[in-house]
This record gives sequence, C-alpha cells and structure tokens, in this order.
Amino acid sequence: MENQLFIIPIFLRSPEQYELERITKERSEIEIGGQYQFGKLFELKWPPWQYNDIIGSFEVLVNAHKVLFVHKYKTESKRISRNPNERKIHRIILSYEFTESSCYKKIIKYFNTSKLELKDRILKILDELDNYVKRKNYFIDVIYYQNIINSLDIEKYIRIGHPKLE
Repeated sequence: MENQLFIIPIFLRSPEQYELERITKERSEIEIGGQYQFGKLFELKWPPWQYNDIIGSFEVLVNAHKVLFVHKYKTESKRISRNPNERKIHRIILSYEFTESSCYKKIIKYFNTSKLELKDRILKILDELDNYVKRKNYFIDVIYYQNIINSLDIEKYIRIGHPKLE
C-alpha cells in the first residue's frame, strides 16, 4: 500500500505570466472605457493566481519498500481559457498518456534504485517533472517541494504510515 507523499498542482501559467496578463487586460479595459455587462459598467476582478490556474496535478506516492510512484491527473478539456471570467469547470482525470511520455520513462528509473537515497530520487523526479511541464508551457512550484523534501524525515514518515515496520 502506498502513502501519498504530496500532490503537486500543475498551473496553466506562472505567477509572473498571470500578473502580466491581468495588468494587460486591466489596461486594455481602461483604454476602451471599461467592460459593459447588461448595459452597466463593471470591473473585471481576477481571482488569486494559485486558485484560478490549476489544470492538473502530479501525485507522488511512496510505499513501505521505499518505491516511488507518480501519477498525473489533468483536466478533461482540450482548450483552457486564460481569461478567468470565461473559465469552465472541468473534471480532472487520470492521464494515461503520461505513462507513455519520455518524462515518465526518465523518472521510472528513480522509482526503485538502490544507488540513490530516497530523498535524492525524489529530488531528481521533481527536476524531471519541472522540465516536463516547462516543455508544455505550464508551471509547477518545484522549489516549494524541494524545500519540503530537504526538511522532511521521509524514513520516519514511511514508518508511521506502516506501523509493522517499527
């Protein structure tokens, strides 16, 4: 049985890209005299970046034998609007094509190798996932998870999740 180590949200864009688009949209509204809806002027309010732009996630799991697993979940939509007012709610489903990707073939070698410690394997996997989403022009906050891994006692976490090991 696996323990979930963490879920890494995949964002449509980075915080910087989001802020640039928000500012650009607000400037264009000012230049054209604002937006009208139902005959009245309204102000466009963009929700916070970290809640607006999640389009999927990576789930990182570890079992009692220190074997890692990674699953990718994604929105079922083919097109995702970058305008928060036009965004639709989509189901998030398991991505089977991820297991066929070159990224998955690279990270699978870190799942159960005795040459590297568990923390090092996880950090390598995080780097590969970061490269994978950058190629698709998406964003994950890999530094946040690297800091967690570097400060976490993963061995103790595994033992707590599997009391028979103690």
